[in-house]
Amino acid sequence: RRIFHLGDFPEVEGLHADAVDPQLHDLLRETTERGEHLVREIVLPGPREGEERVYQALSSTMLDTDGRPRGVVAVLRDVTGQKELERMKSNFLSVVSHELKTPLHSIKGFVDIILLGKAGPITEVQRDFLETVRQQTGALQNLINDLLEFSRLEAGQVRLRLEPVPLGEVAAAVVEKLEPLARQGEVALHNRIPSDLDPVEGDRMRLEQVLTNLVDNAIKFTPSGGQVTLEAQDLGEAVQVWVHDTGIGIPPAERERVFDRFYQVDSGSTRPYRGTGLGLSICKHIVERHQGHIWIEDREGPGTTFTFVLPKELKREGEEPSLDFTTPRPRSGKGAGRAR
Repeated sequence: RRIFHLGDFPEVEGLHADAVDPQLHDLLRETTERGEHLVREIVLPGPREGEERVYQALSSTMLDTDGRPRGVVAVLRDVTGQKELERMKSNFLSVVSHELKTPLHSIKGFVDIILLGKAGPITEVQRDFLETVRQQTGALQNLINDLLEFSRLEAGQVRLRLEPVPLGEVAAAVVEKLEPLARQGEVALHNRIPSDLDPVEGDRMRLEQVLTNLVDNAIKFTPSGGQVTLEAQDLGEAVQVWVHDTGIGIPPAERERVFDRFYQVDSGSTRPYRGTGLGLSICKHIVERHQGHIWIEDREGPGTTFTFVLPKELKREGEEPSLDFTTPRPRSGKGAGRAR
């Protein structure tokens, strides 16, 4: 009654849900049809004229002792304040990032001019110092780009350009791009994703970004003599992809947190690899925008295996892809077959 501003009106008791709000009715109907736990965001009028409130709606089917559905229970949580804070934070990150880009471009430009000798001769010691400045400037530019990308993704400002995406071709392009980095670190890079793997519906550039981030991370965290391997499996209605490395690994207690924004594994052995702490969070956002799932495999042995699953066709609400991420997460383990 408080959420729908009904007050003490006994006449609404027993009314069908769509008499109160069509969004709630649609949620209850879909929960009944699919028999699943669903999470939706719905926007309802606020108590003041022109005001809108955002609610996170969680619904689940209630079963009787024989496993038959008896009804649906729904819980609505007001997240209006949280959404406003997220909007303010995204705006702040966007403004700060844009303001930092201009002086960085100037610094990099002047350093490049000096390194080319256009400002006069320099000593080898000065060249080494300037190379360090250029490298650190590049690292800071990557941080700014990640901040901008993350703020756009989180604010829902990134629209997917959907097309059939051949993941085999995407994987080959990523491996070719990162092969020099692997050679530099003396890491063997193997692509075992078949070129004839069924395509998935998605944004090719964004999915390439996911694979690039995962493979780049794997190479950086794998010592000389190690291996990074890409594999895939056709699941019928979806495709599952693995990126496995023989690197330093991630402690089990920290595996769930690596996808959190700005989170970095707190280990002395990882300090040389510190980055923005946003790469994996960006991967998670992109995969979930494609109605998929991404996680770390729980398996024995050294190294880390990142796994993600993407549906071959996106579910739709009208003309737009649905943002209901209900693609089933396949069971991992030794029994899972792989296409090689």
